[in-house]
Amino acid sequence: MNQKYLAFVPFIIGVYLLLISLHLIKYNNFIIFITIIFIALLILIYKLNLNNRIEKIMLKSVITNSIYEIEIDNQKYYFIGFRIIGKENNEGKIDYNSELQLAIDTIRRNKERHLKIAIVTLLDPSPGSAIIFYAKKDNDYESFRNETILTKNMIESIAPHITLEPVELKTDTVFPIPKLLGSVSYGGYVGQMKYDIKANRVVIGEYDIELGNIIDATELPVGIRSNDVFRHIGIFGSTGSGKSNTAAIIADELYKKGFDVIILDWHGEYKNLLPKFNLYNNKNYLVLNPINMDDLTTMDITELIGDVLELTEPQKFILYLGLEALNQMKEFSFKSLLQIISANIPDNTYMQRDIKFALIRKIIMIFSGLGEKLFSSESGYTYLDLGEKLRGGNIIDLSFIRNIKLRKLYGLMILKFLLEYVIETKNRDRKIFIIIEEAQNYFSQVNTVINRALQEIRKFNVGLCIISQSPSNVDQEVIKNTSIKIIHSIKSNVDKKVIADSISLEKEEIQILDKLDVGEALLVAPNLRKETLIKVKKVA
Repeated sequence: MNQKYLAFVPFIIGVYLLLISLHLIKYNNFIIFITIIFIALLILIYKLNLNNRIEKIMLKSVITNSIYEIEIDNQKYYFIGFRIIGKENNEGKIDYNSELQLAIDTIRRNKERHLKIAIVTLLDPSPGSAIIFYAKKDNDYESFRNETILTKNMIESIAPHITLEPVELKTDTVFPIPKLLGSVSYGGYVGQMKYDIKANRVVIGEYDIELGNIIDATELPVGIRSNDVFRHIGIFGSTGSGKSNTAAIIADELYKKGFDVIILDWHGEYKNLLPKFNLYNNKNYLVLNPINMDDLTTMDITELIGDVLELTEPQKFILYLGLEALNQMKEFSFKSLLQIISANIPDNTYMQRDIKFALIRKIIMIFSGLGEKLFSSESGYTYLDLGEKLRGGNIIDLSFIRNIKLRKLYGLMILKFLLEYVIETKNRDRKIFIIIEEAQNYFSQVNTVINRALQEIRKFNVGLCIISQSPSNVDQEVIKNTSIKIIHSIKSNVDKKVIADSISLEKEEIQILDKLDVGEALLVAPNLRKETLIKVKKVA
C-alpha cells in the first residue's frame, strides 16, 4: 500500500468535523469515528513497515545468492553483477546516461569505499549494459554484501529512473560478464585522464617480484622476474622520485630468494629501508687490501685511481710503477706508496719532477686521514676475502666519507673487488645482486674498467642495478645493456632524450616523464610486451 493514501486521512477528518458543525452527525459518533481512523492508521503504518522489512530481507537474500567467489591470478575476489534497467514513465525521453554518470561521480568521490566497480556494455546478442561490483576476498563477506546493498540503493536513489537487478555471471570469460543485460545501454563514463598517453597496452607475463600496480582502471599487480636481473636493471629519476624505495623492494625480494645482495649506498638511505641487512659504515667500515693482484689488475687499479684523481697519462704511468713496486713487496700503505714514488721513481728533468710532485699532491689530498685507514695491506680484505664476507644482505654506507673523490674511489674499489672475485671464482651456484646508487660516479664515459667488466659478469649469475638521477652522465652503452628499466620522474630534457633513445619511447610517453608523482614509474621489462605505467608499492 502506497504512502500517498495517508493524505486522505486528514481530508476525511475535516469533512467529518464539517458535518458535526452542521449538526448532521452527533459528537459521540465522531469519537467512535476518530478511534476507528486511529486504529486503521496504526494498521496501515505497521503494514508499511512490515512491507519494507520484507523487501529488505528479500533483497538481502537475493544479493547473497548472487555473489560469486572467483580466483584471478591466484587472488580470490567477490563478484556480483546487476543488469541496468530503465524505468518507463510519461515524462518524455529520459537521459539514463546522465543519471548514471551522476551516480558514478558521487560514488567515485567516496574515498572510504572498498568496492571496485565496472560497467560492461555488450552489442551482442542485443545492446545492453550491466554494472559489476567486486573486491578482494581479503575483505569480510558480510562487509562486501552490506556495501553492495548500500551502493545499489545509492545508485537507484541518485538515478531514480534506473533499477539494478542482480543477475547470474558468466565466469568462463576473461572478466566475469552478466548473462543478461539491461535495457539501458550505457554510453561510457569518460573521466579526466591523468596522463595523455594511449592505453597501458601491456600483456602481463609471469613474475616473482611484485613491484606495484598498473596505473589504469584494472590496477592489476605487476612485477619482474628474478631470472631477468642478471641482464641488469636501470632505475632513473630525479631526487625524491622514489628510486631508493623501488630498489629496496627488489633487494628485499631477491634476498628472500637466496640472493647475496650488496648495496653501495652513496647517501646512507637504505639502513632504514632494509633494517635486517648487515650495515657497514663509519663504525665498522671495510678496509681494502689492493695487493696480491696480478699485473692486469694493477693496471686496472691505476686506471680507477687515475679516473678519480683526473691524472694525466704520465702521472698514471708513475702511479703504476709505484703500485707495481708495492705489489712485489706485498705491502700497501699511504706512506709506503709516497715513499716509493718520492725515492724510487727518477726525476732527472724538471718535467719529470713536476709530474711526480703533482701526482704526490693529488695522492696526499685523497689518501691522508680517513683514506689511509680505508686501504691497508695489514688489516684489509683482499678481493677474495671481501667476496666471501659479503654474503646475505649487505649495505655499505659510503656517506660517512665526506671527501667525494675518496668516496668515489672507495666505492669503485669495492665494485672492482667484487667483479674480480666473481670472475676468479666462477661460482655459478651463487647468485649475487649489486645495487649501485649515483651510478654516474662509477659508469662515466671514461671509466672503461668497470664498463668492460659489466659485459663479462652476466654469465656468472651476477646482476647489477644502476641508479642515477642523471642518466645523461652515465655511459650510454651501460644504459642500453640494462634489460629492465624503471623510470621515475625526470625533469631534464637532456636526460629524457637519453632514456627515450634507449627504449624508443613515443612522443606522449616522453612528455609524461616529468609529470609522474612520487612512486610512479614507467616500467620496461622482458616479461612485459610493452612499457607500462605503474605505481610502486612501499617497501615492507
